[in-house]
Amino acid sequence: QTAINSFAVGLQSVDELTGGGNRFRIEGHTDASGADEFNQQLSEQRAQAVVDALVAYGIPAERFEVVGKGEAEPLEGRRGNDPLNRRVVAVVLD
Repeated sequence: QTAINSFAVGLQSVDELTGGGNRFRIEGHTDASGADEFNQQLSEQRAQAVVDALVAYGIPAERFEVVGKGEAEPLEGRRGNDPLNRRVVAVVLD
């Protein structure tokens, strides 16, 4: 929640200064625990939950693309089942 709040406040501040409106791909990730299909769904739900929270802060939903990566992209140097692989990443699209 703290990271989501900071991201939302940062977006709002940048938008006020620049008149921005950058779009973002919000990527959900999981560790390798569990079945592939379950992890795919979980990663999509994880990313959507972040978008829903950002929208609750007043950021327009149209600025976000939701993508679930499942367990396909573990962090570099981490084993597949490392809990740090359970994450959400925001990627600037434009």
